[in-house]
Amino acid sequence: MKSIKHILGLLIGAGLLFAGCDSMDSIYQEFIGEGTTTYMAKLEGIETFAGENQVKFFIPAQTDPRVKGIQFYWDNKTMEKDVAIDPLVDNEIIIDGVSDGSHIFELISHDDKGHVSVPLTLSANAYGDVFRSSTPNSSVISACRNSEGLCLFKLHHSSSIYYQYMELIYKDVTGKEKVIKIERGTNQLYVDDISGDSYSFRSIYLPEETAFQTITSDLTTVNAIDTP
Repeated sequence: MKSIKHILGLLIGAGLLFAGCDSMDSIYQEFIGEGTTTYMAKLEGIETFAGENQVKFFIPAQTDPRVKGIQFYWDNKTMEKDVAIDPLVDNEIIIDGVSDGSHIFELISHDDKGHVSVPLTLSANAYGDVFRSSTPNSSVISACRNSEGLCLFKLHHSSSIYYQYMELIYKDVTGKEKVIKIERGTNQLYVDDISGDSYSFRSIYLPEETAFQTITSDLTTVNAIDTP
């Protein structure tokens, strides 16, 4: 009698064990799907580059061919953008509307079935009016024009470490707009085809060595003084 009870106990225990295994297998299958993981491979090798209220992301070819797009979050997830990509080739994505300053971005890849990757967190900078207003500009000390139309500009270059060069924008005698690039160290400039009485200057800055865009100051208008 004890043997029979013992055998029945073993059979019931085995049944519960198999039922438990079936239950665990069911949960596991639900997690991993039909033989494939639910999670996409984490994004790798991404680089960021600063711009004017923009951030550029260089995304090399990824290991997971199922990726259809990347969801970008920043500013504590108050801002977001979803961008379609081809995971088998290099991609460059530019995010617009990024305010001045340092930002933390969260990138999550996804397929077209709702599967997502573990988030990738990256820091990136953007520059705009705040940077522009806090950076000293180059200036024109004087602009003199003689009777033959030859104009002499005396220049002062910005002392900012981000400063690259300045530009003179004017119209020539045919009415065509021209832009002259003036390198740091050039303190005098002669222009012999200039027309009109006023001209514009602006300073060009590179806020980071790896920035993909320069930052341009607001235009400053200069009036020429006629000399004999």
